[in-house]
Amino acid sequence: MVLLAQYERFEYSKGLKICHIGRGSWQRKIRTGNIALAFFALLFILSIGCSNSKNRDAQIKAALNQQLKQDAVSLRVNIGRVGWKCGVVPGLAEGDDLASEPRYRAAQKAKLISVTPDDPGFWKVELVNPSPQMVQSLKDFHHNVQEGCDSFMLGFVIASKSVADLVNVRKVASGNTEAEFTWKWTLSPHFGASLVDNLSEKERAEIVPYLSQSRPQADFKFNLMDIPGSTVTHTGTKMLKESGNGWVVDE
Repeated sequence: MVLLAQYERFEYSKGLKICHIGRGSWQRKIRTGNIALAFFALLFILSIGCSNSKNRDAQIKAALNQQLKQDAVSLRVNIGRVGWKCGVVPGLAEGDDLASEPRYRAAQKAKLISVTPDDPGFWKVELVNPSPQMVQSLKDFHHNVQEGCDSFMLGFVIASKSVADLVNVRKVASGNTEAEFTWKWTLSPHFGASLVDNLSEKERAEIVPYLSQSRPQADFKFNLMDIPGSTVTHTGTKMLKESGNGWVVDE
């Protein structure tokens, strides 16, 4: 009897309830234990399902962002030794000052680059305080070497699209997956913010025609003259398919 009482206390400490002591108590303990095990097994299965769903959603968001960033808006300039003879700066003619060209003037005023005369008709364009990671990555850039020039083109990302929320994910008849989501433009915290903070409204208006976008046909274009209006949330849908261990947008 003492042993049975100790076992009952052990059962209670595990959260299992025994209603009576005596005939049939062992069967009730077994049934109660089985119910508890089944309950915990169900919780385990549900937790795996939730984990898989979260992992899938995270992968789909990553695939959507990968596709959306192709619409990024950038300000492109040449870094290195640049001159009017090279033809790398459209519109730059003999006698012109590179530092007065709208893109280079804006980038220099925003403290992204420095433009220094380097012999008549040439300028040295350098990045201002580049990170070690950027310096390392720039070593692989292709240089345009001709007519005394030695430079490469670099685009400062001013704004890019990103997923704000994944609204719904569902399978469609084709076997692919349709994702419904919301997205918005986000001003680049460094390059974009530097332009907005250091340029007057007139100066920003001057560089709008020079901003580049990898996909000109992209919808809801970013407007540097209307940051609040450009950064509102939009809705979108994309078809995706599984690829390897992740997802890709199916276009």
